[in-house]
Amino acid sequence: MPTLLLLRHAKSDWHSGAKTDFERPLNERGREAARLMGRFMAEAGYEPDLVLCSPSQRTRETLGLVGESIPLPVDRRYADALYQDADDDYLKILRAEGGGSLCCLVIGHNPMIYETALALAGSGDKEELARLNAKYPSGTLAAVEFDGSWSDLSGGGARLERYVRPADLAS
Repeated sequence: MPTLLLLRHAKSDWHSGAKTDFERPLNERGREAARLMGRFMAEAGYEPDLVLCSPSQRTRETLGLVGESIPLPVDRRYADALYQDADDDYLKILRAEGGGSLCCLVIGHNPMIYETALALAGSGDKEELARLNAKYPSGTLAAVEFDGSWSDLSGGGARLERYVRPADLAS
């Protein structure tokens, strides 16, 4: 059963002096949250065999810090469509890029990462689904499982396995 890990980039530094949104890095709180999430992913046994990551500075930095705790696959793709607010949604990207992956980690941005998690999670623990429906803070991870192939991935067709916010790990 394939697993999709949807990770919103960690908290960014709005006062970094970056010239563009694309170049904005993480702040200290975001760096710590990314490390915590990486440790959580390692403890949960998540080992992606494919990474689809927005090419922005804050998503790449999130990936690097998560990668301090989990083995990152050689197959890492930096897709412009995961950054740009384009007509393409993340589901379309996943259908095209998922291939034979058993565990795909996507690191992206709101609102698309949140909308993708909401669209896919058709079942799961009611409390976890309610938490997911409430909000998707920076650094949050949703893990969903589904039957079939990536090319057949559809709305409501996955089960929410985990919904974890950095605040859940810091306590």
